[in-house]
Amino acid sequence: IHLFARIDVMASLSMLGDVQEALRLSREHALLGSYDTALTYYDGVVAQIQLMLASCNDTSERQGWANAKETVQDEAQIVKDLCTAMAVFKEPPGRGAAGAFSHVSQLPSRGAQAQAQPRDPDVWAPPTPDVGGGQGGGGMRRGGAAAQPSRRDAGGDLPS
Repeated sequence: IHLFARIDVMASLSMLGDVQEALRLSREHALLGSYDTALTYYDGVVAQIQLMLASCNDTSERQGWANAKETVQDEAQIVKDLCTAMAVFKEPPGRGAAGAFSHVSQLPSRGAQAQAQPRDPDVWAPPTPDVGGGQGGGGMRRGGAAAQPSRRDAGGDLPS
């Protein structure tokens, strides 16, 4: 009996290492933009976790694997969404992309985002337009030398 328990533990550790490696590869491929390859690895990870769930007898361990499976499936869904978004850019403009940006209208506008977020005191507000027509007051002068008289005008000779 002890021999079979040890074989089960060894098989579980080997399978755990396989899950870790496949998950690492799926994330790496997703980061590098190889979304199709990443999805293949994600599918493999989900299948391996499903095998672990089937062979698991402990309730708490089973719950942990179920949570891990859900997390991996969520990551895979994000990669699938990226694939869908990237497919829009592969289409030529004006062809088949009529509804491609329909989700954009659901996003909050820039004004709504600015109102929803609290104002950060360390960030300056955007500059206001100069309503004075550029004359007098608040604008910058165009030449630094025009503000000071030259030495020649002051009656002195220029140094040599």
